[in-house]
Amino acid sequence: MDDNAADMPASGTSGSRVRQSGVLISARPSLLLYTAAGGAAAAAFVHWYEEPSLARRFGAEYEAYRRAVPAWRPRLHPWTPGDRDAPAAR
Repeated sequence: MDDNAADMPASGTSGSRVRQSGVLISARPSLLLYTAAGGAAAAAFVHWYEEPSLARRFGAEYEAYRRAVPAWRPRLHPWTPGDRDAPAAR
């Protein structure tokens, strides 16, 4: 075996690591609970601190943005300048 071959990762290594980490999280309830708690904490921070702070800072422009861009999920169609509830032009 070539000496340099031992230093090289096997093909597909990163993909199998991703699959292994998914199995690890689902196989250990404590990790699943930890992940859910972290997600809930991030969502709470955004909802109770960040959104009101941005609304105070940017006012109606931020409210128009919130109407145009759904929270926590992607838009099904890209935003275009003619869309209803479009953010105000600067």
